[in-house]
Amino acid sequence: FMGLQARLMSQALRKLTGTISKTNTTVVFINQLREKIGVMFGCFSYSTRVTLADGKQMKIGTLVNQRRQVEVLTTDLATGEVVARPVTNWFNNGATSEFLSVRVHKPSGNGRAQFSATPDHQVMTPEGFAPIKELAPGDAVMTAQTLRLSAFQLDVIRGSLLGDGSLGITKKRSSSKGVKFRLGHGIAQTEYLDWKVSLFANIRGNYWVDQGRAAFWDSTPLPELHELRREVYRDGQKEFSDSYLETLSPLALAIWYMDDGGFDLRGVNQDRGRISICVEAMTPPTRERVVGYLRRRHGIETHLAEVSDKAIIRFDQPATERFHELIARSVHPSMSRKLLPRWRGRFDVEPAFVEPRRELVPATIATITPKPAAWGGRRWYRYDIEVDGTHNYLVDGVVVHNSPETTSGGRALKFYASVRIDIRPIEPIKQGDVVIGRRVKVKVVKNKVAPPFRIAEIEILASEGISREGGLIDMGITMGVLDKSGAWINYGKTRIGQGRENAKQFLRDNPDVANEIDAKVRAGSLTVGAESPNGEEA
Repeated sequence: FMGLQARLMSQALRKLTGTISKTNTTVVFINQLREKIGVMFGCFSYSTRVTLADGKQMKIGTLVNQRRQVEVLTTDLATGEVVARPVTNWFNNGATSEFLSVRVHKPSGNGRAQFSATPDHQVMTPEGFAPIKELAPGDAVMTAQTLRLSAFQLDVIRGSLLGDGSLGITKKRSSSKGVKFRLGHGIAQTEYLDWKVSLFANIRGNYWVDQGRAAFWDSTPLPELHELRREVYRDGQKEFSDSYLETLSPLALAIWYMDDGGFDLRGVNQDRGRISICVEAMTPPTRERVVGYLRRRHGIETHLAEVSDKAIIRFDQPATERFHELIARSVHPSMSRKLLPRWRGRFDVEPAFVEPRRELVPATIATITPKPAAWGGRRWYRYDIEVDGTHNYLVDGVVVHNSPETTSGGRALKFYASVRIDIRPIEPIKQGDVVIGRRVKVKVVKNKVAPPFRIAEIEILASEGISREGGLIDMGITMGVLDKSGAWINYGKTRIGQGRENAKQFLRDNPDVANEIDAKVRAGSLTVGAESPNGEEA
């Protein structure tokens, strides 16, 4: 039998149960066709603006009421890319008296993004989707922004931040929280400043001179710099982590040296010398990290000292020679005086630019306030759309979910499902800079055949689905079958890998070991289940 409505077929099943039992008949009931995921309980106000594929915006109320056949910008959660997808369904979900008005600082510096939604609607954060009612001002949400900086330009910025460069918040408008990059040098170093500005020829900026004493260049606010500023600045000083220092190239080190370094040329033949670099703007722990980085990464021995109440890093003659050799090709001719004569004239730096592209960038919530009551006692109506494949879209640039709830498939009511599972993304899994999958949290929110509310974290890889090896590592460590010591994961006396990805690859390459670990994990799980209190399954 096949029915069109789940409720009617359930009633028919109850009425036929006795007859079916007496006649020893087997009847297969199919009470729904699972055509696609259904969307329910949509919840944006009429004036919330949806970002279309061409970058323009349209009020969601207009889009729904006129059933516009349009493409909107959305996020492919598997890759993190911002793509265009068609709207496949439109929903007017009736009236409500409660909306929350949300305002978000735009990383580009152009005021605030804003929208109004019901409290349970979900917005994308760096940790995954979360209901608006669980967020607060200062929390981060994901926004799609146009990025223009190349890897080369970010390298220049990272090196400049070690030296005289800075990242500041725009102050022309109180609602703006955009971050701009500033370069500044004395008038005698104008040629050096002009060269650095030329490396950002594709970025709008403002060049100005302060009373003939110093020259400056400020970039337009750039979304890429929002998180970088939060990472670098601590209580008015610059703090650089080990991971930040590991990203530095010879070009970045050269810019740091040209900005804040001094060179004392010595010897009868002017063929020897010593470097000193000022690090007063860095926190004391950062100064120690820089010394350790130079030793560990480049084999350059240096030490901290204090001159005229300023912290500096000193290089002896062998360290100076090694450092000059490392950076010689990146030192601009206007700064060649800071090199040993034998390393001069080797400058070879070409700027690299990229085409603008859209990517997801965190942005800070400015305010969340109840939306004022409608004029004349009228009620607000709730609107939502369904997007093909991705089930999310952008409202004024902010990534939001189709809806806080979806059906289990087809047109069946959700309370007829025997098992219902809530799956939420936690973080992307990367191999280098490439996203290869996503770590997700799975919660059994309904289960008619076993205790519900169990939670697990799993890895879903684009190439293979759920990662068996990732699950084995997690459960193996939890059950004590595997041991984690620092970055190393060990199985007995066998080191199976340094880092999670290496350990997973070891298990793929050694299926016998993986099966042995699997058997021990399963045996341990059964033992735990048998010993659970009250006879409940673990």
